Amino acid sequence: MALTVTLYSFRPALSSSNCELGVNCKCYRKSRRGAIPQRDLFFAQKRGCSRAMKYLTLKDRRLIAKLYRQEARVLDIANKVGCHPGTIYEELRRGATGKLDENQRPEYDPDLAQKEVRASIRRRGNHRKAPMPNTKEED
Repeated sequence: MALTVTLYSFRPALSSSNCELGVNCKCYRKSRRGAIPQRDLFFAQKRGCSRAMKYLTLKDRRLIAKLYRQEARVLDIANKVGCHPGTIYEELRRGATGKLDENQRPEYDPDLAQKEVRASIRRRGNHRKAPMPNTKEED
């Protein structure tokens, strides 16, 4: 197994052969001696690190709601959905209804979360109006 190391980096070129989890991921930390696999990735899946940046779909949000109602931990939900645990916490905050469920946790509504996401997408961008031309005529 030959590792190729770039001149200015401590991290080797990643491939499925040098990843401890068996997939192409960023599970290496920098060290003075070279790249060392991180063994303390608390949220890494055993079958792969499919933690690419992605948008959650309504199907993902409904899965989050189902697992959250079944008292699953946030880390377990993140592994099932395939995203970072911080994404799950943000999603639970976004879809909170203000009520408590039967587990005395904030209730999560996936449809409310989807509606808020759609509203935030609509608000994106530059919505400044062009300045009005000076139409006032001077005598």
